[in-house]
Amino acid sequence: MKYYVNVTAYYVLLGNSRFHYSEKHVLWNPSTRREMYIECPYAYNEAYKLNYGICYDRLTDDFKVVLVIDDRYAIYSCKNNSWSEKKLGIKYYGFFTGIFVDGATYWVLRDDKHTIQIVYFDPRTDELKGLQKPEQLNSDCNSGLTISVACLRENMCLYSVSGEGDDDMLRFRIWRKEKGIGAGGNPNWEELLTFEIRKPRDWWLGVLCFVENKILIRLDEKTFVYYSPTEKTFEEIDGNEAHNLYSTYCSELVRYRNSLYFPVQAETRSIS
Repeated sequence: MKYYVNVTAYYVLLGNSRFHYSEKHVLWNPSTRREMYIECPYAYNEAYKLNYGICYDRLTDDFKVVLVIDDRYAIYSCKNNSWSEKKLGIKYYGFFTGIFVDGATYWVLRDDKHTIQIVYFDPRTDELKGLQKPEQLNSDCNSGLTISVACLRENMCLYSVSGEGDDDMLRFRIWRKEKGIGAGGNPNWEELLTFEIRKPRDWWLGVLCFVENKILIRLDEKTFVYYSPTEKTFEEIDGNEAHNLYSTYCSELVRYRNSLYFPVQAETRSIS
């Protein structure tokens, strides 16, 4: 079984396919090595693109699995051992895994007009809602712009990357959302960082997490770098440490620091 999705503080969600609907899933606790098998009862087409997420509801002390499929979403409650399904007034497209941060799970998806949308699951109401983007990203007609979400020091962050065409540089911009679940759908965004790095041949990007005072960034399938905001320098992670950060079947790195997944001291080399 290939793992495809985000984590909370305790669980990793595993499944058979990252891109398409899969009815069978596993919740795994890495610290205890215990797992729980769940099976979605709804008859979804396997050709559907599926967006997965896992969320913790502090009010009810309940872990919830969320499957966003086309114009509906399914919710599994671990506490009640039950599934429920809700309809959406809009179709969402993509095959992304959500990130759980600051009490909610967030995705970047496209609607039926192909507009980039930030969507979040509120575990208090079991509702899927939209979130306003930073003003600088409201005109997202640039086909060369990649937008995604990240958890940086327990803050929900949004980042964009541009660099299509003959330009040999990638330009990163990172924003931080104000604290609070959804913040009423129209949160304040603070721009944290802007920086550039030379474009890899086959880039596959991800802003992953802070390691001490540096940001871990994935540039392509097997290349990871640390970026120092204070020194404005990059260090590439060498050898086995980089290999351990990536699995052939996994495009989402699990955000555990100094744990089962994350190297305590990775060897690095400076890059321009």
